[in-house]
Amino acid sequence: MAPKPFLLNADDVGWERRAHGQTAVEEQHLSLAMRSRKLSYGITAIAPGARSFPFHFHHDNEEMFVILSGTGQVRIGDIVSPIRSGDVISCPAGPGGVHQFINDGAESLRYLAVGTMAAPDVIEYPDSDKVNVIAGTAAGGDKGQRTFSGVFPKRATVDYWEGEA
Repeated sequence: MAPKPFLLNADDVGWERRAHGQTAVEEQHLSLAMRSRKLSYGITAIAPGARSFPFHFHHDNEEMFVILSGTGQVRIGDIVSPIRSGDVISCPAGPGGVHQFINDGAESLRYLAVGTMAAPDVIEYPDSDKVNVIAGTAAGGDKGQRTFSGVFPKRATVDYWEGEA
């Protein structure tokens, strides 16, 4: 049965698993199921001993997280803080909102992630000195509507006039 435009039970939305290196997460893309256009929201679960996505910030999109269950740590800038159920974390757009979650507990760390979806979206990864550029939709949007997505080392720049007649 198709969801009502205003009501959805999270149990009716499947999980997408992503794993690479220290990252092991499952996500429920609730905003996609609800056809949201301006807000991204979903539930993320981080496996014990794993991390969320790489340490990053968005240039134009802000994010908020509500810890639903489990314990762990949040890394924001140079600060690492313990987190537990009920904690709310705000990550503004720009370098001041750089963040990553770490599950150092024995059970899954689950949180509700909410973010704006301004596009294009530019995301920086300070630990690996990369930048991700997404056009057509923001990071939380429908991947089928993306017109461009690329991750580049920040040093991979060219002259403005290169390749121009």
